[in-house]
This record gives sequence, C-alpha cells and structure tokens, in this order.
Amino acid sequence: MILYNKKELKPFMSLLIIVCTLFVIAFFKITLRRFSYALYQATLTFDALQDEYYSNIKIYGNKTQTKRLENLAKKHSFQYKKQGQIIQVINGKATIID
Repeated sequence: MILYNKKELKPFMSLLIIVCTLFVIAFFKITLRRFSYALYQATLTFDALQDEYYSNIKIYGNKTQTKRLENLAKKHSFQYKKQGQIIQVINGKATIID
C-alpha cells in the first residue's frame, strides 16, 4: 500500500477544490438560466391570459349596456320598466324576471 505525504497531496487537493468550485458555479449558472426561462414563459402566458380576460370584460360590458337591454325589452314588447327588474337574454331571446 502506498502512503502519500501531505506535501504531495496539497497540489492535487487544491486542484480538486478549484475544479469542484468551477463545476458548482457552472451548475448554478445553468440552473439560474433554466429558472429565468421558465419565469419568462410563465410571464408570457400570464400576459396572454390577462389580455384575454380584459377583452372578455369589454365584450361583456358591451353586451350588458343599458341601451342595448332597453332596445331588447322594447323589441320584445316589455313596456313596463321597474327598478330592480332583470332582463335575461339567452340566444337573442329576452325574458323579464321580477
């Protein structure tokens, strides 16, 4: 069995420490880049969903405008308007719920 002296192992150990340190730094850089890309993709998805949400709010607002609902009520001969009256519109047909 060969026994090494501490003086002989010092250069090898320092080289091993340097290589391991560089490997760890490279691993963290790769991991950081991967997480950054995942965050970027999630941000793009969130922005697309948020845009779709706001466009749906606009469409809903246009469909439930007071003038449009009053016109539907007149069209279907609902002459009496009361406060708190609900006009339900399904497939272009309007009904009043009191």
